[in-house]
Amino acid sequence: MSAEERDKLIKQNPAYGEIVCRCEEISKGEILDALNSPIPVYALDAIKRRVRPGMGRCQGGFCSPLVMKILAEHKGVKVEEITKANQQSKVLLGDTKGAQER
Repeated sequence: MSAEERDKLIKQNPAYGEIVCRCEEISKGEILDALNSPIPVYALDAIKRRVRPGMGRCQGGFCSPLVMKILAEHKGVKVEEITKANQQSKVLLGDTKGAQER
């Protein structure tokens, strides 16, 4: 995409201007497009295969938490409920800090 085309797309939908994966230059808009596609995406690896966040140099060290947050918001669930590949592959087991420490 040329710089002019990208600017036009960002003006139409600001989510395309929010870069989630620095290595692969994947925007939040691209991830949302995958989540809203006719074939549903339910797991972190499914988004990784479809849009490529986490396939770059850092192997998801930077973008995986952001992708999980976007996926959780889209599904209307807690981040702890997001899975890596299937229903049994939980990424997070729970909150690491107690509610009293916040």
